[in-house]
Amino acid sequence: MKAYEFPVEMAKVQRPRRRADVRGPVIPQVRRALVLAYQIEALIREGKVPNHATAARWLGISRGRVAQVCALLLLAPEIQEAVLTAPPERLAPVAEGDLRGIALLPEWVEQRVRWTGIWSSG
Repeated sequence: MKAYEFPVEMAKVQRPRRRADVRGPVIPQVRRALVLAYQIEALIREGKVPNHATAARWLGISRGRVAQVCALLLLAPEIQEAVLTAPPERLAPVAEGDLRGIALLPEWVEQRVRWTGIWSSG
């Protein structure tokens, strides 16, 4: 077997620096939480994850947090639509805890009344 030798010039690769001022779009926390709830439920429905506990382990969050997030799916459809489609600056004053409190109300009519109070004050 013959051995071959040849010179190779090694150059340091310059990685482009990330500019600190370049960011992606700002997504409000309440929107992120609702989207995560939809994703978790889709994984369970499609059989990719057997239950919420497994989803929690897979996501690296607690089962309690998964329960909190998935509780947002109990919100009236109009409230969910507003959370998913409103401009980010409009959702900034809306706290996730407030939405979870609204989701605990059994009647969508009651939820809408509470939501109107939060939404109009923002």
